Amino acid sequence: DEVAVRHTFSIRIDPRFRKNDVDLETQRRRVAFEMRFTLKATSSWVRVPDHLMLMHNGRSFKIEVDPTGLPPGVHTAKVLGYDSSAPNRGPMFSVPITVVRPLEERPQMSLGELSFQPAEVKRFFLSVPSGATWMDVSVTDLREASVDKDSSPRLIVLHTIQLLPHQAYRDAEADEYLNLVPSQTTIKSIPVHQGITLEMALARYWSAVGKTKVEVSVEFRGCRPSPESLLLTCGGGGGSIKLYSELTNETIQPSAKLTKWKTPLTPKVEGIVSPLGDRDVWPSEGKRIYQLLLKYEFRQEETGSFVPRAPALQGYIYESAFESQMMLVFDGNKQYLGTADSWPDGIKAKKGDVVIRLQVRHHDPTMLEKLKNMEVFIERKL
Repeated sequence: DEVAVRHTFSIRIDPRFRKNDVDLETQRRRVAFEMRFTLKATSSWVRVPDHLMLMHNGRSFKIEVDPTGLPPGVHTAKVLGYDSSAPNRGPMFSVPITVVRPLEERPQMSLGELSFQPAEVKRFFLSVPSGATWMDVSVTDLREASVDKDSSPRLIVLHTIQLLPHQAYRDAEADEYLNLVPSQTTIKSIPVHQGITLEMALARYWSAVGKTKVEVSVEFRGCRPSPESLLLTCGGGGGSIKLYSELTNETIQPSAKLTKWKTPLTPKVEGIVSPLGDRDVWPSEGKRIYQLLLKYEFRQEETGSFVPRAPALQGYIYESAFESQMMLVFDGNKQYLGTADSWPDGIKAKKGDVVIRLQVRHHDPTMLEKLKNMEVFIERKL
């Protein structure tokens, strides 16, 4: 748990000079550049050195962040650097720090009675316990139908999100709109990922009038398979999966259905890594982009559609470890059939030979070397 211990971070500060093309005398003054800074932290849970001497080539310093004594919620602080010779100029640089401390991890928890003004948002950060795959959020309108004269519906918005490594926000995000009447309790079940902090926001809809008072509780549950995926090979018979629940007893109704089958393909020859041209050079850093070219071939036994799958590359855009990838598909006569990228669609092909050419790009050729014998799969419907 990151917020259960102290952390030490290294901060690097580099001076930025206004012009790049300067005369020899200006370059000499830059080499001789020195500036002394006084460092201050805006919060007591951040410890910093007293001073920093900055040179022309930059300098690093270490800070200590101690979140162990912070209450649940979002906490922010800054490290400010002042010119020691002229502190009245204000901070010359700042380093923002954000710490999110979730509520204590429990399978069941009550968030109590919450009162909302129109458009008011209340955020909670929850620790998802091990074994949880679902979260049940119960929201109860505390108005009494027999007492409260205003029985009009109250619209409450529930939003949850988790940040998964190398995945887009939408992969672990949920939006729910709750229309509540007096004394009504609504339960929403939301899929979650164990061991990753979850942000839950509740808000009164912006166009609503008056106050809203609700009671909110959260319960985690789940049933996990072992193994989490099952591979059935041709002639290998069936497979078995064990189910277990770490939090509560669960009633399940398992079902399985075979809808697709995949054929693995290996490259016709080992892939080739080569540098690209001058147009594929980062202008700011001068890094050259390299490419890996792979060629796959297979026989389409009958006219139909298929989806080319590269699990190591697809399903990502900005979160991808590689700069880009592209599949071009041709028939045996070199006629273009289609393209596959991060989220491929079906490609139609007639009976005959099919050729797939895959290009992967990255500025580090050693990363591409690891993919020189990468398998891809041809997915077809059953």
